Amino acid sequence: MKERAIELLNSQGVDAAIKLLRAGEWSLAPDEQIQAFDQVLRHAYWKHKDLPGAIQIGQAGIALGEQLGAKFPEKADKIMSQVKGIHYNLASFTWPGWDEPGIKITPEQVQLGLAAARENFRLAIELKKDALPLSRACWMLGAQEMAVKDYSSAIDHFYQAEQFAEQAVSREGPHQGSGEALLARGFAQLASLLAKPGGPKISSDLDKTKIALASLESGEFFIKQIDDAWRVFRD
Repeated sequence: MKERAIELLNSQGVDAAIKLLRAGEWSLAPDEQIQAFDQVLRHAYWKHKDLPGAIQIGQAGIALGEQLGAKFPEKADKIMSQVKGIHYNLASFTWPGWDEPGIKITPEQVQLGLAAARENFRLAIELKKDALPLSRACWMLGAQEMAVKDYSSAIDHFYQAEQFAEQAVSREGPHQGSGEALLARGFAQLASLLAKPGGPKISSDLDKTKIALASLESGEFFIKQIDDAWRVFRD
């Protein structure tokens, strides 16, 4: 189903791909059908650099997922988990802080991403997700709030993200959550700098966070995220 939908996306466009994906209920389990929407929207974004098309596919998948969740209550958690994933990707793809080459994001798309981040966070709580998914939901919401200059809320959500990531580390041992806790702390410090430019202590604290990140396996990747966001949002 996914492969055929991608073929149609490439040859006939977004509407044809969505039409096929909607017909997938005849051959796929409901959660697999919504997962296929997510896979195709990611293809539209990464391979075609088509943000409007990815948004259109994602919104169609969310609408169908909500219908299927109500229709199949015994499978609702699985279906809504896939819906949550689409909300997360829409929030991520519409965040200017990645500075993704080939992608231009409008103010209206940023607002759409903020709403998607809120829904992703709501569903993470409603579906009782583990600490690391909750951390990522908080981080994504904070990132979108930072994009609209709601720095106070962004700082709160980044610190919540740090706390959830630390919970994941304490429960499961050191793993990627260690870096994500530091990343969330760094973004809280970055949002503080954007709210009050020139604060020497905040700048010093952010430098210390980067030094701590540099010692981790994925540290340079996380540091780049902080530096890219600073470059995008400081002007």
